[in-house]
Amino acid sequence: MLLGLQIWFPRIDAQVNDTYSVDVGGRNAFFQFAQRRLSDVERNHEPLVEHVTWLDTDVTICLLGPARYPSPREWQSILQWVQAGGRLLLACQWDQAEVAIPGISAQVTQTQKPDNGFLARLKGEVKQGQKDSEDSKVKPEEKPTTDAAGKSSKLPPLPTGANWTSLMSAGNFTWKTEGVIDAPGAEVLVKTGDTAQAVRIRHGTGTIVLVASDQIFSNAALFEFDRPNGVLAVKLLESAGPSATIVFDESLNETGTPRVVGVLLDPMLRPVTIQLLALIVIFAWRGNRRFGGLLPTVAPARHDVADHTNSLGNLYYKAHHGNGVLREYLDQLKTELRLRYAAGHEQRVLAPIAREIRSSVEEVQRILSEAEAAARKPKLSRREAAGQIRKLARLRQASRANGRQARAAQGAPASTAGS
Repeated sequence: MLLGLQIWFPRIDAQVNDTYSVDVGGRNAFFQFAQRRLSDVERNHEPLVEHVTWLDTDVTICLLGPARYPSPREWQSILQWVQAGGRLLLACQWDQAEVAIPGISAQVTQTQKPDNGFLARLKGEVKQGQKDSEDSKVKPEEKPTTDAAGKSSKLPPLPTGANWTSLMSAGNFTWKTEGVIDAPGAEVLVKTGDTAQAVRIRHGTGTIVLVASDQIFSNAALFEFDRPNGVLAVKLLESAGPSATIVFDESLNETGTPRVVGVLLDPMLRPVTIQLLALIVIFAWRGNRRFGGLLPTVAPARHDVADHTNSLGNLYYKAHHGNGVLREYLDQLKTELRLRYAAGHEQRVLAPIAREIRSSVEEVQRILSEAEAAARKPKLSRREAAGQIRKLARLRQASRANGRQARAAQGAPASTAGS
């Protein structure tokens, strides 16, 4: 199933109100309407700074409630393009309508949100005892608020009153907003009471249509058949100027949402991510499942003298008792060579071993003398003890090889006589 995702991968909704979203707040219905009515309607996924450099000036760019507003560098590129004759339609987010166009005296200010919910009442009851003295000095309509910069500011009240527009005669359209436009000298297109909600601004040879709320372009607003919301949305698009090419920008939606998982699922990195997931699944399965049929139950191995030897060696290693190991090994070697019972006849016993290792008897005696001297030391390093044992092991192997040859020579005449 994971490997099949390399061919077909479902679209993951990023929970943004873009032209792909068919949710209540999405723009898919408005995009499909424009795509059917006009000859050239497309989405832009490239950065705006790069996209507007080669874009023609007879095009309308639509920023309908973007997940983030343009940066100063993006504003500079957009305004230069508009000044050369471009057209821009910017609809602010309904619940975050706080934006200012740099270089132009036009901004959208967030209004006071209604405080009539249960959590708001509960918050007011908790803070009531702490602010009674302050509230008695300041009237409710004059209470200062604190903005993001920490400065005291006074938010305008929520727009109320009848809706009005100069784009059509009917005024019974639905307009939900939490912002107010302040643009001196701009042409007002939509008003709620006395507050401007949509204005048209001339900038150079181009046009900017600034809307305080993106609700009118949502799927829910266009679904209201008894309200001319769709007509007003199209009129706002046309108010930027006649254009056969419409570009709906999606780059601000893509870069304005959390990208912790989105980067791994990006079309460029998606194949690598899927292969990595497949390897993780196989690795987890290998650690918890068998490959092939069930194996017969194996009887546990019995402990033998090798386990005892390994345990004893580990104890000697941890105790740094190298001279003890060397002394035990040397005593065992003398017992096997029967040097304890050959006093004065050592050369006769060691001569076969010397021939086996192609050395002299004096050299063999020197090896044994050095091992005895090292074993008598009060403290012996593990490296030196290992070197002495390695030399003694060579003598032991030579003694055993000589014994096998002697037994083979003794058995040969008997076997020949028997044959």
